[in-house]
Amino acid sequence: MAGHLEEVSQLASDLPSVPIHKTSIFSILQLEHKELPYSRMLAYYFDPGEEHGFGPLFLRALHDCVGRSFIVSNGLENFFSFSDDAETEYHIEREYYTNDNLYIDLLLSDSKPDKNRQYGNVVIVENKIWAELYNQLDKYFNSVSSSTGNKILIVLSVHNYQKEIDAKFPQYDGKFIAVSYKSLASNVRSLLPDYFTTADAAQLVLLQHFLLSIDSKYPNPKMDQNLIQTVSLYQQHYQAFVEANKRHEELVMEISSLIDDYYSKLRIPHRTTSSKKSENRHYWPRNASDKIIAGYRFYAYVPWILRDKAFLIKLELENKQITTYRDEIRSRIIDILKSKAIEINEEPLMFEDNIGNPGSSWCRLFAFKIDVDQQIDLKVQLHNLFSKFESLQIIETLQEVLLQLKKEGKIDFPLDYYSIATGAS
Repeated sequence: MAGHLEEVSQLASDLPSVPIHKTSIFSILQLEHKELPYSRMLAYYFDPGEEHGFGPLFLRALHDCVGRSFIVSNGLENFFSFSDDAETEYHIEREYYTNDNLYIDLLLSDSKPDKNRQYGNVVIVENKIWAELYNQLDKYFNSVSSSTGNKILIVLSVHNYQKEIDAKFPQYDGKFIAVSYKSLASNVRSLLPDYFTTADAAQLVLLQHFLLSIDSKYPNPKMDQNLIQTVSLYQQHYQAFVEANKRHEELVMEISSLIDDYYSKLRIPHRTTSSKKSENRHYWPRNASDKIIAGYRFYAYVPWILRDKAFLIKLELENKQITTYRDEIRSRIIDILKSKAIEINEEPLMFEDNIGNPGSSWCRLFAFKIDVDQQIDLKVQLHNLFSKFESLQIIETLQEVLLQLKKEGKIDFPLDYYSIATGAS
């Protein structure tokens, strides 16, 4: 089995590196897959009068995406007229509310609506990124009234949905058209030199980040070549990968069994309702009557040993209110352990900054860690860690701290839930 693991490790190091798209402010803020921020950016850039200084750059790019013949056939020459003497005042609306209780992502018009909510020439934009084409485009289209009768609907997406549009809405042939973000960005870049003198540096940087974010949705050409190489290597060495995965599962089971045994000796058994094969292990302390002590649990993630060559015992408390007193609890625990002449250092007692998952009622307070030495028997290393852990008497110490805080009036909830065998609160 070891031979398979070494072979797979060598294969992994031989795989071609994957080119990564440049980072943008959208990726940093994790907004690049969200439609609403994109709709806001599009509304900003589709309005020639906005302070970006690019004038009709995006409208011209959109014009080139749909094509001149499509525009002429729908009577929208005036809408897409960009001469210097043109006096068009574009009106851009986001989240246009229809009479059918629907929302149109973007409504572009060359005039503001009158009192009857009637516009001039209209371009409706349905903004899609990754979502399927399930919207009622016909209702969107029919909900907007145009005084000229000239209107079109554009589905702007990462994918080109033209075939789906033609199949679902044949009666709107020549009115509905698909445009890809890729073609829009390409046209913007082609036309951009015309606007260098009217846009300041900050606006150019912002636009660059928007275009980089669009780029990130499409494969880098080099990625295709690397993918072919990767798949080829995988196919050649498929059996080695299968054997390595099987051995990984066996190792996880073996290590899990070891850890379970050590926890059981401390009267903290693995939760029986959890899967025996689970890589995420939870352990509940029990009292002398073998009943679970509510409020505490320990957590271990077995692959840490294989992946990071480290093992951690993590203690969690139930009740999100406890996070308010986290720092105070940490400080007092260290003081108490020192006063009991229990030898501690930063290695076995490593406090966690993670206060738990959002919405979780469990707060992770601290962890005990060892770095796994592959030259030393894992059983010996785990034995030393759990012996150190047992000597810390961490649950008793934690309960003592909670009782102190309660007596000082610094905790405003009952402690019955955190009692151990004594039933103290």
